[in-house]
Amino acid sequence: MTYRLLFFLVPVILLSFTACKQDDIEPSWLKLNSVNLVTNSVAEGENSHNITDLWVYKGNEAIGVFEVGKTLPILDEGTHKFTFWAGVNNNGISATKIRYPFYEKVEMDISLTKSDTTSVDLTFNYKEGLQFSLKEDFEDSGIDFAPTPESDTPFVFIHKASYPDIVQYGEKCGAVFLTATDTFFRAETDLQIPVPTGQQSFLELDYYNDNSLSQGFISNLTSGTDDQGLVILMNGQDPENLKWKHIYIELSENVGKHVNTTSIELYFVAFLEKGKSSANIYVDNIKVVHFP
Repeated sequence: MTYRLLFFLVPVILLSFTACKQDDIEPSWLKLNSVNLVTNSVAEGENSHNITDLWVYKGNEAIGVFEVGKTLPILDEGTHKFTFWAGVNNNGISATKIRYPFYEKVEMDISLTKSDTTSVDLTFNYKEGLQFSLKEDFEDSGIDFAPTPESDTPFVFIHKASYPDIVQYGEKCGAVFLTATDTFFRAETDLQIPVPTGQQSFLELDYYNDNSLSQGFISNLTSGTDDQGLVILMNGQDPENLKWKHIYIELSENVGKHVNTTSIELYFVAFLEKGKSSANIYVDNIKVVHFP
């Protein structure tokens, strides 16, 4: 019995010793300090974004997915080539993180020193050759979204000179003002947006709202039209903590429901929420992005 017990304990002791030795390895540290997006404002629109996570590779080795701002251990030292892919919350849902297909990867050589922390600041760009089928930044004289007949109120411009604490991008943004008498808003694009089926496509926009705002789209088919219904609900924010948010709304799955889709039309809908006498919704930098 004594020999059997000893025979069982020896591997356990060896495994424990090995684990301790591995735990004693001192890593180098890599801090994912910040991210930025640089755009050609004429062709690609504003550089607003909501990159929340990074897919990190060292050479061909996948290190993992980490939130921006995190510091991660690297069991290596010296200079290595790292690759970073930008990650976003698909449809604004933190549980559905994706590697955004339209941002180019960032590659750089990083020198690591054991026990020390190296910080990196990453700048992303849109990939070349993308199509921006819609860019509404509310800077021109007209607005690409027209109110429907049943809507009580339209999109209107507000100017930075009058709303310096609201307008963050350019000189103007779009606004919807709901009141006790103007309780319903719906506006649709007054143009048909070509979005190819079988290709990834996204709607991006910035919003600042103390009342919920919904987004939907209509498919134009060779045989007619099909209202796909509401796709995303952007919940109203706490009036005490309002801020601009950027959202990525995937269109691909819904567009792909009909292989004979020729184009789409977008729309926004809002109802004055129960218990409110008024509400304000601000929107900017609406863009539809897809591969050719």
